[in-house]
Amino acid sequence: MERSLGNLVVVGMLAAAGWFLHAQWEEGRPACERGRAAMSAGDYETAAAWLERARAEDPADMSVSLSLAECYDKLGRKDSAVQAYRRVEGVLLEPSNSVTLQRHKQRFSTLRAEGY
Repeated sequence: MERSLGNLVVVGMLAAAGWFLHAQWEEGRPACERGRAAMSAGDYETAAAWLERARAEDPADMSVSLSLAECYDKLGRKDSAVQAYRRVEGVLLEPSNSVTLQRHKQRFSTLRAEGY
């Protein structure tokens, strides 16, 4: 009985230490990484909040604006999506072999055609 109680205490201590280390690691992650992780999980509200923070930290980062536009689009916030796309419109209008940029360019064109 004493041995299993001791094992339980050790397991509890290890779990607490793991949680603490994970929390410290999360706190040090950049906002753009947190936003993209939330996007991957399908949590677009959380992703948008983190990506807005990332854009405020580095307004010149085109990839953040593109990710943010995608989040807004998924959330049905079409006007906000178009605004985010317009931040990088010059890049979207350049010819590109990038599949990602072509996908964003097509979506931006569709939103504009829909009157947003």
